[in-house]
Amino acid sequence: KDKIYRKILKQINESLEDYCGDDEFKSHLSRTGFYYGWMDNYEVKYLLNELENRKCLDNKESPPNWEEIDKKATIEHIWPDSPRMWSSWTKEEKETHQKHVYNLGNLTLTFWNPSLSNKDFPDKKEMYKQSNLAIQRELASNNSWGATEVEKRTKEIIEFALKRWKL
Repeated sequence: KDKIYRKILKQINESLEDYCGDDEFKSHLSRTGFYYGWMDNYEVKYLLNELENRKCLDNKESPPNWEEIDKKATIEHIWPDSPRMWSSWTKEEKETHQKHVYNLGNLTLTFWNPSLSNKDFPDKKEMYKQSNLAIQRELASNNSWGATEVEKRTKEIIEFALKRWKL
């Protein structure tokens, strides 16, 4: 029985690796412009929901149920898609922003996207502190939000995803 189980598991793993191995998965999750292209909106939402569930378990909190996330939550750009002070930014600042704004590490779940909209991080941070979502409360521990924070969080989410969906 154990031999048959191992054989089936091996076949499943080989099939999954043919579909998308860890290196390819990591490459897709870390790419610039991640939000537009490789995964559909509901898949990004599901990934972030799984991250939320992990954070809740780590904090000994009850995670939100998927139905509520699926129906009511939206995906929020932490570093705003259209920052308020865009016109006063330098060319280099604009290029850095464009390179990072659609990356996985710049995305979170929220129930208040219209309220957060294009606010700067210090304003969002105050709302994140009050959030019922662990992933938003964790964001509030940052003093600022920019390219460095997006890159760091992207790496953390990728590490989580590789462990969560380990082949």
